[in-house]
Amino acid sequence: MTTDGRSESMSARFAATPTADTGTPEARWREWFAARGGWPPAEVPVDRLVVMSAHPDDEVLGAGALISSAARSGTEVVAVCLSDGSASHPGSPTLTPRELAEHRHRELDAATTVLGLEPSRWCGLPDGRLAEREPEIEAILAGVLAEKPVARTGLLSVWSHDGHPDHEAAGRCAQRVGDAHGLPVWMFPIWMWHWAAPGDPAVPWDRVRTFSLDDADLARKRAAVEEFATQIRPPVRRPRGRGGPRTPHSRAPSPRPGVHPHMTPHRLPDSSFHAMYAADDPWGFSSRWYERREYALTLAALSSPRYGSAFEPGCSIGVLSAELATRCDRLLCIDVSPRAVDLARRRLAAAPHAQVRSGDIVEDWPVGERFDLIVLSEVLYYLDADALDDLVGRLPGSLTPDGEVVAVHWRWPVADYPQTGDAVHEALRASSPAVSASYSDTDFRLDVLRRRPGRSVAQREGLVDA
Repeated sequence: MTTDGRSESMSARFAATPTADTGTPEARWREWFAARGGWPPAEVPVDRLVVMSAHPDDEVLGAGALISSAARSGTEVVAVCLSDGSASHPGSPTLTPRELAEHRHRELDAATTVLGLEPSRWCGLPDGRLAEREPEIEAILAGVLAEKPVARTGLLSVWSHDGHPDHEAAGRCAQRVGDAHGLPVWMFPIWMWHWAAPGDPAVPWDRVRTFSLDDADLARKRAAVEEFATQIRPPVRRPRGRGGPRTPHSRAPSPRPGVHPHMTPHRLPDSSFHAMYAADDPWGFSSRWYERREYALTLAALSSPRYGSAFEPGCSIGVLSAELATRCDRLLCIDVSPRAVDLARRRLAAAPHAQVRSGDIVEDWPVGERFDLIVLSEVLYYLDADALDDLVGRLPGSLTPDGEVVAVHWRWPVADYPQTGDAVHEALRASSPAVSASYSDTDFRLDVLRRRPGRSVAQREGLVDA
């Protein structure tokens, strides 16, 4: 379960009651974590770890990096998937429940392979009805333990008070079997991040432990999540609305089943960008006059000749980044594509004050840091409406008092993009107290927005009275 972008939280024997069916933005969690500080580190001192999930993807979402790291360190990890996942898209016009279950089985095998694990044990129990099968689940788990009695064995399960009835049934069974065998039991929440709020008294925060992720852990987990195509992108469609109809087991105030909060895409999926960068320069950033012209206008629109610190999310292969590096003392660039990051690092190798790292514009926004300049070049139209609103709202807190944002986006419609360039800029302008420069033509739109009104370039240089 990602928290601050570098850790996964888990807790032993949580006890909580859902309180609301409203989603809590991930940015709010990240800001709270950054302000609160860390928890003690998670330690799983076992030789055999049995991981129990209610649905195909639970273990990857909730603790993918932890179990991958455990396996690489020599711990035998046995993953057990209880349900077939066939109820995640009720009434889908594209896949029958049986076909969906087959897809999800293949996705789970692919995801566990990415994490370096053996394929998960597929139990195939009915999705949404695990509470009816608890004796059978306990027998399955006891059988897995009996296969290889190891003194240092532990259980890791989705949380028994997570708000989804299948999750809770899995957690209850894990706890009872763990108690019966005298084994330690750890649990990870998934839906808690949706229905709870930071500091929620229903969650025993004193029991939280965190697992620190390095870049390799994070990349593996993200790659594993991308394998669950039925959950994060077409062809599976719900018959109506963004969330689909409720099923009998989706009781309020629990979140909707099958629409995991951290798998609901906030932008185009990673696989789209990975495919784009099969070529080193998919858009001709370094060769087309269109791109060179857009970059030149972007740089000319900046109101200062030099900045102390700058941030460029979605830096791509670093063509604009290299120009920005000549205008600032420190430059942070992130991109979700490992290939793009590698190419950008090569392009910026001669600029030691520029850092390029893997990151998602939403999940890895540098909370707590402030920049003199933030460059949003051809990136915001990939976000859905909620993610765009969240990002626009966090911009003021990421700028120094006199900081500015330069945004530039293609105006022509693209069928796969959640937003248009014009919609992105209207959202930015509606939230900004000061627009210091604007340009638009048939192809693209550019705005420079400031945190607060300030003097113009001519005023600052004494060409006119301030």
